[in-house]
Amino acid sequence: MDILDLAIIGSGPAGLTAGIYGARANMSFVVFEGMYPGGKLVWIKKIENYPGFPTGVSGPELAERFYNQATNLKVNFIFQKVEKVVKDKDVFKIISGTQSYQTRFVIVASGSVPKKLGIKGEDEFLGRGVSYCAICDGPLFKNKKVVVIGEGKHVETDLEYLKRFSSVTWLRKPNSQEKKIDGISVVRAIPVEIVGEYSVKLIIAQTESGFIEIETDGVFIFAGFKPSFDFLPPDVILDDIGYVKTDGNLQSSVEGLYACGDIRSGSLKQIVAAVNDGAVAINEIRKKI
Repeated sequence: MDILDLAIIGSGPAGLTAGIYGARANMSFVVFEGMYPGGKLVWIKKIENYPGFPTGVSGPELAERFYNQATNLKVNFIFQKVEKVVKDKDVFKIISGTQSYQTRFVIVASGSVPKKLGIKGEDEFLGRGVSYCAICDGPLFKNKKVVVIGEGKHVETDLEYLKRFSSVTWLRKPNSQEKKIDGISVVRAIPVEIVGEYSVKLIIAQTESGFIEIETDGVFIFAGFKPSFDFLPPDVILDDIGYVKTDGNLQSSVEGLYACGDIRSGSLKQIVAAVNDGAVAINEIRKKI
């Protein structure tokens, strides 16, 4: 098996930028993606702080533009989840499904994944009424009832989006700050269980006075994010909150393995910062090839 110059894990803004720069540097490489190109971009209704779009741009459109630019440069995408990265001397082995690949360098740009509530029925009904992405799945619930769980500005944006399609109930913590959104029903309670048959039928929640049942066709969960890197070698050093530590050139504690974007400790967690990371990492690797 030929040894590649590079494997890029993840195709959000950092991974796609690394792919674009890697192709222009004539590197031999692949980009692994376990879900869909764009990362969390596809969940963002409107982006107003990315240069070049005076009136803003939707996340899915920007993701598509990034991806099309990469494919126009013949970037090789492998749509499989990376299960393990192992380093043997100066070569990394990437295990994905039934396949394995060898590479001299690795860029980890796998971003973060949604946190789960950990309640009964959450995993069982994933894709059958449970969702973590309003932009992805909201249109599927046209003229239906949905429950949204979560707090913060991001959730408020998703509520505004979902109410275009559905009758929305916002399930909020009993002690959360007062906030009203036109057209949204608010229930203050703690989610306990998601119930259904083939698909979601209702959610059970606990109020200060007891348990209630809310009939719903879907449950949208927004509990924040956590870094996604279960596949990394155990000797990769993380910071106190679980993100990958890097040096000034974005190399981790494992020589040859770089971290870019949201997964990197100290990341600004903005698109422009992720794009910069992808370019910086490729430039550093290019010097060593």
